[in-house]
Amino acid sequence: MVLRMFAKAESAEDARCPQMLLTASQKLCLAIKDHFGKLRQNWRNGIMERGRLLTAAEDEEDTFLSIDDPPTLQALSDSDFPLFWTFGYLLRVLDRSLPGAPFWGFRKSSSELQYPNEVDWERFQTHYLHRMPSQAHKAFAGGSKLFAEIQTVIKGSLDALETGQPLALERYLQKWDTRNNGLSMDHLRLAYDCFEVYQSLLLQENEWDLNDAVQNLYARCESYPEVCESFVLETLAVDEVQDMVSLISMSAKVVQLNIPHFASRTLSL
Repeated sequence: MVLRMFAKAESAEDARCPQMLLTASQKLCLAIKDHFGKLRQNWRNGIMERGRLLTAAEDEEDTFLSIDDPPTLQALSDSDFPLFWTFGYLLRVLDRSLPGAPFWGFRKSSSELQYPNEVDWERFQTHYLHRMPSQAHKAFAGGSKLFAEIQTVIKGSLDALETGQPLALERYLQKWDTRNNGLSMDHLRLAYDCFEVYQSLLLQENEWDLNDAVQNLYARCESYPEVCESFVLETLAVDEVQDMVSLISMSAKVVQLNIPHFASRTLSL
């Protein structure tokens, strides 16, 4: 996929080449950007190497991934493409580009610059799982399946994104016949009980998860569509798309993307 993006970018010469690659890992994102830059440099030097493997980039800071000062969509120029961003960075670009109170504008304390924690799987496991109903620890050993139900179905399904709120219990149970997740109806009811506990704790701790950010930005994109109208992509390549249903749906629908193909799970580098 990176080679295809490279070939398209070079054939476009100085013209706009609206391509983007999204992935979850910052380290992988930096490595791909570095690989693309080396392909371009070798091509221009006339020493393109065939079959060269992608090597991991160093864990050094890169201004294009700085979450403290992301660009706005309006500030992007033709020379900025192709874009190599993480999912989280795309959210922060949207947050800065859209009118309204920024999602990441709140703080734990008016005297500190510390922002609320994101609840990802690791934080859920260490700070939330032990506070779930006792029967859930046996039904969802380890907690990963429970967290997946909350994030990808109750809060992160397309229905939840469209309505702007988590699925109601009745709607969540209705999805049982269309899914092959190995959970019984009793397990689903228990998962929903855990979700209600989790959501209450999330507000109590003043923390957030990815779906909270997506819901906020989706609503603001709906209210101010003109901000995203000029951001049209010819190619959007996505790694680990199976884990980011709501985010990719938001990107595709609200940011007005033209998507001829996806690269899911493993990219052809």
